[in-house]
Amino acid sequence: MEATAHYYEVIARWFDFYGYNLLICNPRQSKYLRNVLKPYFKTDIIDSMVIAKGVQLGVLKGELFNEKYS
Repeated sequence: MEATAHYYEVIARWFDFYGYNLLICNPRQSKYLRNVLKPYFKTDIIDSMVIAKGVQLGVLKGELFNEKYS
């Protein structure tokens, strides 16, 4: 999940409450990766896929939500 101002915190806390592990990443990192993979498109679906692929490949770094906000 991207850390976009304070907007992500409510949904992140909800997922954390129900036992999901969330990796909070810097939006600049995901934007750079998206521009490398899909430079001409910007949608939530593509952003989600880019973040998932970046985490899977180990090129998108972040912090676990529960460690950062416990």
